[in-house]
Amino acid sequence: MMRHLTWLLLVAGFCASGEDAYAKKIKMRPEGPMSLRPIHVTPGDIQVYMGPYAAPKFGTFNEAGLTMFKLPDFGDEKTDDFWFFQTGIGYGVTKGLEVGALMPSTQISPETRSGDLPIYGRYVSDNDSTAVGIQLGVTIPLRSEEDAGFWKVNPGLHVDSRWDGGRVELGVFIPTTFMKQGDESYTRIEGNFPLRVLFDVGKRGFLALDTGYRNLDFDQDYLSFIPLGFGGGYTVKAGDVLLDFTGSLMWQTFLWAGAPDEVDDQIIEDSYTISFGVNARFELGGGK
Repeated sequence: MMRHLTWLLLVAGFCASGEDAYAKKIKMRPEGPMSLRPIHVTPGDIQVYMGPYAAPKFGTFNEAGLTMFKLPDFGDEKTDDFWFFQTGIGYGVTKGLEVGALMPSTQISPETRSGDLPIYGRYVSDNDSTAVGIQLGVTIPLRSEEDAGFWKVNPGLHVDSRWDGGRVELGVFIPTTFMKQGDESYTRIEGNFPLRVLFDVGKRGFLALDTGYRNLDFDQDYLSFIPLGFGGGYTVKAGDVLLDFTGSLMWQTFLWAGAPDEVDDQIIEDSYTISFGVNARFELGGGK
């Protein structure tokens, strides 16, 4: 595990050192290009999340909007594709403070079922071209324990370093699930360490590369993965509303970093997600 974390920190350091060459004071603009957007909702404004690159979803590797989840086929048996939809809303309470909720993730195919209710709070402090945010998410179970409805908490840190034309984001999140089956209780602790590099394309478009390190259960062997994803988007302004049309392709378990020695193929390329949708911001507070 430490070897992969070291690799991740080296990549983040390399990106940050490249940014230092262009370092200057940069004023974030909620209505500006993606590289200069704040990573939180500004005071009095409302953000509706219905697509990839929604800030509260950073580090979850499970995008908002409409998502197709492709599982690998098993021999001659073809596996059904799963389709999910999730939306949410965030509100800027004060300078730096955002609170919100995400609609339970809803599976719409091959059969319909709904998940649990995530709520969150984020506080972000900005200093010139760097932002540091702390976040706490709580998932309220709406399903029964038999359907895997459990309480969850997800504390984390979100660091953003930006320059004119691009940004690097690094996160440290520790999702914790309080599981119970019958009289047996178990706490599952995960580790998500996402890394994102984003570049503007003109004044309204952007492209992004996502990777990082993910451990699905610190108490279990062979559950460490390095994800890989690509995406982008385009912004349209309609009056006081900003619409970011976004899409992403993500291999959530691209490199099986914790694979046992007897496993030769550690690249899992036939399991991935495709997500797309739109994020809308209403400039109720003037973006101050």
